[in-house]
This record gives sequence, C-alpha cells and structure tokens, in this order.
Amino acid sequence: MRRMQVLVGRNITLFLKNKTNVLLCFFSIVIVIGLYVIFLRDFILQSVEETGLLLQYVKEFTDRLMVSGLLIVLNITTSFGIMQLNVSDAANGVQRDYLVAPVSKFQLQIGYWISSVLVSFFFTLLTMGGAELYFMASYENRFQLTAALKSIGTIFFSSCMNSGLLLLMVKFMKDTTSFSTFGNLYGMVCGFLAGTYLPYAMYPEKLKGILFYFPPMQLTSIIRQLYLSVFQEGGSKVGEQLYQVYGVTLIKEGTLITMRGQWSYLLLALAVVLLTVRIENREELL
Repeated sequence: MRRMQVLVGRNITLFLKNKTNVLLCFFSIVIVIGLYVIFLRDFILQSVEETGLLLQYVKEFTDRLMVSGLLIVLNITTSFGIMQLNVSDAANGVQRDYLVAPVSKFQLQIGYWISSVLVSFFFTLLTMGGAELYFMASYENRFQLTAALKSIGTIFFSSCMNSGLLLLMVKFMKDTTSFSTFGNLYGMVCGFLAGTYLPYAMYPEKLKGILFYFPPMQLTSIIRQLYLSVFQEGGSKVGEQLYQVYGVTLIKEGTLITMRGQWSYLLLALAVVLLTVRIENREELL
C-alpha cells in the first residue's frame, strides 16, 4: 500500500507541475462544451422538437441528453495527461529505474491507472457540478439526491473503465509523439464511438452490433438515463420511444437492455481489462 501511495503521489505531482497538461484538461472542457453549443445544439433542438415532445421540455431534454454524453467524452480525454506520463516514463527509462526497487511492473502500471482515475474523475466531476448549476439556473427540474449520487458513482466507474482501456492501448506507444497522435485521433472519434454526438439508434445495424460492446457506449446510456430521470418525476414522463431513438436506452436483437444488464457487462469488462493488465505485467519483483 505504501508503494502505491508513493507511485500515485509522484504521478499526480508531476501532472500538476506540468501546467500545460492541467490547462489542456480545463481547455478540453471548454472546447467540448463549446462545440456542442456552437455546432450541435440548434440541430439537436430541432430534431427533438420534431419528435413531438412538449415544447416546455425540448430545451432541457436536449441539454441534459447532450451534456450527460459529453461527460463520458471528457472523462476519456482528461485521462490522457497521466497516460502520456506513462509513455514518457517508459521512453526515458524511468520505469526501468523504478523496477530496480521492490516494485513489480504490474504495481507500476496500476499506479498510473489509479492516478489517471483520480485526475479524470476530478475534472469530470467539476464539469458535472458546473453543468448542474446551469440546469438549476435555467430550468425548474433539479437532480434528486439519489440520482446525483448514482451519477457520481457512474462517473467514477467511467474513470476506472476508460483509464483501464487507455492503459492497454498505451502499451503500443513508443514515445510521446505517437501518443499525441493517437490521443488526437481517439479524442476526436470517441464522441461518435460512445454515441454522444450521433445516437446509437442511428448507426447501421452491423456497426451497432460492434459498438454495443464498447464500454463508453454503455456508460453514455447509463449516465443519460440518470440525467433524464428528472422527466420521470412529477408526472412529466418522457416516452420510452424517444429514449430509444436518442440512445438513452439500448436495444440488442429486439430486446431492451436493462440498467442492471448494462452494469453486469461493464463490471465484467473492467475485470477483463485489469486481468489483461495483470497478465501482460506478470513478471515477478525485480
């Protein structure tokens, strides 16, 4: 435990000392939200209005639908800072120096994973708090405490899942230049892969069959169900058909997937990711 505290503390300290990385994390929040407001909001508003949803709910439904999905995208992109440190340490031989001490490769990688989880969770939670202040100021509906706590828990799990996936991917990165290129590409497409910008129901059937098993897609669906739960209170129920059209709930082979089923899959996926990391770094202490 002491070794892990030292590793995590060292990683986060180096991350915070790199002011560029910290600013980029804040800047990514502004960029992602700004892109939605400038380029997507009017289009999605028109699309939701055409479904026949009562006008009094159109704007809030649209904003909650998109902001909740953007939280998953931000959760992914804010994991990049620590993972870039991972690549840099490997390229510069820092990890070999650590392995001279009684630290295994697995412990070293888990240290990066925990550090990434904490950083991405902090920035995503910060964004969630800012978004909820906006919703409170703009609309009458407010998050119930239970839904808010579940959303926070989902964001934390999302940090664990996304950081784990990146941990597997960075193994193939030999230097920070290749990681930067990968990060730009992955950050650009993850919004589509996770069903944030384009609802799951609008993808071709073959692509839906693949993306259904992409964990961020499931996480986007879950966080959207929680964020839109405000419409199930006070008699203002939004139809299930609208949820299916915009990827709030997912359909697999004609069957509606329950949230319990989604969590079962995600827990299994995280276990597989961590087990894979353990197998890849199974060397004994050096």
